[in-house]
Amino acid sequence: MDLQCNWRGKLLDVDVHKECCPNRRMVCIQGCGALLVAKEIEAHLTSECSKRPCTCKHCKRPIPFDTMEEHYGVCEERPVSCKFCEKQLTARKLLSAHLEQDCDENCMECQHSSCDFKGRRCEMVQHLVAKHLIQSFRLMVQTGEKVLVVEAENKALREDVILIRAENKTLRQELSECQSSLSDLEGKTNQLMTENQQKDVTITSLKSIVEELQKERDERDLALVKGGNFGDAVESDGPTNVPSLPTKVKLVNQPDLFNALPSQLKALNGPVREQLFSLTGVPDVTRPVGVELSRVKQEVEAVQSTLHKLNDIVQATQDNQTRYGVAIDDIRLRQDILDVKTTNGILIWKIPDIRRRYRDAIDRRTISLYSPPFYTSPHGYRMCIRTYLNGDGIGKGTHISLFFVVMRSEHDNLLPWPFKQSVRFTLINQKNPPASITEAFVPDLKSPSFHKPENDMNIASGFPKFARQGVLNDDNFTLGNMIYIKCQVDLTGLPVQ
Repeated sequence: MDLQCNWRGKLLDVDVHKECCPNRRMVCIQGCGALLVAKEIEAHLTSECSKRPCTCKHCKRPIPFDTMEEHYGVCEERPVSCKFCEKQLTARKLLSAHLEQDCDENCMECQHSSCDFKGRRCEMVQHLVAKHLIQSFRLMVQTGEKVLVVEAENKALREDVILIRAENKTLRQELSECQSSLSDLEGKTNQLMTENQQKDVTITSLKSIVEELQKERDERDLALVKGGNFGDAVESDGPTNVPSLPTKVKLVNQPDLFNALPSQLKALNGPVREQLFSLTGVPDVTRPVGVELSRVKQEVEAVQSTLHKLNDIVQATQDNQTRYGVAIDDIRLRQDILDVKTTNGILIWKIPDIRRRYRDAIDRRTISLYSPPFYTSPHGYRMCIRTYLNGDGIGKGTHISLFFVVMRSEHDNLLPWPFKQSVRFTLINQKNPPASITEAFVPDLKSPSFHKPENDMNIASGFPKFARQGVLNDDNFTLGNMIYIKCQVDLTGLPVQ
């Protein structure tokens, strides 16, 4: 109890009196550092304290008494005068606009980069008219000419586009015609192959007949040679255009005739062949067959060319089907995302068909995958996982990259920001869970990844080298051609939403 206090009472009430004694010593609660008696504190706070709040007569804001003069120097509502033209302005906040737009005495620099002129606003107008008006006009003329050139080029491009579309329409019609004629060519080809087979059979039978006739002729010639006599003529009921052979000539006395015998036998080949087709009544089909085969060869080459074009079309169709398949998978994954909602801060994400998805990541058909969103509570933070199976950044091509993404939700205004909860990732070993791969991190509160989202998703943050890609070929992690990734958010300290 203070020595100047005359209070008398029971000893049990001393502590209570000390708390309310008007003579007790107190430090100014507004921070000026003064040590005062409690009964004087009210007068001090209202009229003596250097830190007492005073209302600015211009902006009406409460300002500490000892900083009021300093505030007057920056108050946006205080009337000021322009230092160039001395015009009185009702508020300091209007001074910038006055200097930029109205003040004729304000010193300005010429906006042309190649000009060093500086002067008052009124002088600047004269300078621009005198020095830069003609230059600006020339620039406008040049710009107009360029615009005309660009418009002409655009017109030519539009005409080219029209021509290309017309050509594309023609090509589509030709393709349709080629497809329709391809069936006809295939039918004709089959028919020609059947006819060729029949002609091959006919040629084979004719060859056998020729060989038999040749054999008979050789036997006859051999018999004549052994007999030593030749007939004066070859008797025949057929045509007489076969050259006759001399008969009854002794080879011993006629050596020249013996030497000429091979050439005479060779001369018989042509006439005998003609007589063969005349006597048998079988037409000589070898010549038309050659012509027909040449024509068939040309048609087959044309069909092959058409087939090459169709193969290109088929390949393009297969590529489109592959892209459509990837798009369908993405749609299915998005549907799964819509069907799942976890509100306890824990997500176990199943990624099926992992081998194909890994190949798609390597071939850059699907670079990354997003998990379904999950929540820390029914009205809490909204989050998801993003993974790059072929890696991202420093982990590209060697590691699986795994990132945590804070997503925008309709309850963000009710949540504390930035996001402060620690996050733990686990790639589950399905055969031996204790051997699972686990990493954890604490958010960097300065990173925009954990601030209140302004877009649908914040920038992802996590581990570019979460696990080596070899685990995607390990049956312990990919049992059933699927993997499981667990994400657990520490809920300690979070308010219940």
